[in-house]
Amino acid sequence: MKRKRMRSIRQIIEDAGGAKKIAEASRKTKWAISAKSVYDWPEIGIVDMHWPILVKLAKATLKELVAANAKAPKRKAGRKIKAEGKPRPTAEADKRAA
Repeated sequence: MKRKRMRSIRQIIEDAGGAKKIAEASRKTKWAISAKSVYDWPEIGIVDMHWPILVKLAKATLKELVAANAKAPKRKAGRKIKAEGKPRPTAEADKRAA
């Protein structure tokens, strides 16, 4: 059996119909987002509250979303992401800064 290659965040967004389509679908949830916020996802990762939209639109699996998020540059840098999509330093980063 052939293994399915994991998609990147950009590929998942494209397969979902693009940022505007994702933003439009999010307006039907209690966590509406803008297309601009979706464009930030490849850098910061996808906030998990928006995963159901991608499961539905892009037929993404949870395993695939976790793997794609792990590759986001700002996630790799050890920074946590607030729900608004802005990076928040971790406790470890606070210790380094002190």
